[in-house]
Amino acid sequence: MPTDEAAPPKPLGSRLRARWSAKSRRARAGIVALTGLVLVAGWVGIVYVADLVAKSRVPVYLNFAAFSDSPGYVLARGTWTIEGDEQAFPLQTTEIACRKDTRSCVIATAEVSFGRILTVTAETLPITEWTKTQVVFTDDFPRCVNYVYTLDLATKTANGVRRKNGTDNYAGIDCDKLAGDLRLTLRDGFPFSTKLERDALPWFGRVALAPVSLLSFLFEN
Repeated sequence: MPTDEAAPPKPLGSRLRARWSAKSRRARAGIVALTGLVLVAGWVGIVYVADLVAKSRVPVYLNFAAFSDSPGYVLARGTWTIEGDEQAFPLQTTEIACRKDTRSCVIATAEVSFGRILTVTAETLPITEWTKTQVVFTDDFPRCVNYVYTLDLATKTANGVRRKNGTDNYAGIDCDKLAGDLRLTLRDGFPFSTKLERDALPWFGRVALAPVSLLSFLFEN
C-alpha cells in the first residue's frame, strides 16, 4: 500500500557528488581553476602580510663586509657578532679606519636600538701594535670592561676580545653580574640581517612558507 512517509534525505556527501556529476566538464574545470586561483591569492596575501610584519620588526638591511689595507692605512667594515652569545642590539654595522701616522683608529658604529631608534657612536682609540701582519688597538675607558681589537692583515679579518677590568661598580652598574670574556668577530652583515628577518616572521607566515621550505630542502639534498 502507498505510504505518506517521506523518503529519508540523502547524505550531504551524496547530494554534493550528484550535483557535481550533473555539471558539464567545462563547468567543473572552471570551478577547479577558480578555486585554485582563490587559494593561491590567499596564500600570496598571507605571505605578503607576514613579510610586512617581519620587515617592521627588522626595518633595515645591514651592509656587506669589507676589508682593505695599504701602507699606513687599514679599513674594515661589518657587523659585530659574539661567539656563543647574541648582541643586545643585533641590527648594527661598524666601520674601522686605522692610520699608522696618527697611531689611532676611528671606530664608528650605527645601530637600531629600542625599537626603531637609530644611534651613531664614534671613538678614536689608540693603536698599541702595528706590524706587517696585524694592527691592535684598545678601548681602555674606565668602566666594567675593556676591549682589545685585532685587524689581521693576512686573513683580512677583524676580531675583538672583551674582558672585565676588575671594577666592582661603574655608574650604578654591578660589574660582577656581567659575563666573562667575550669574543667578537666582524662579519658580513647582509646574511645576518636576512636571518633576523626570517626569524621575525609571524607564525602564520612560517606555516604558509613551510611547503616552500620543504621543497627547497628536498631539492638541495
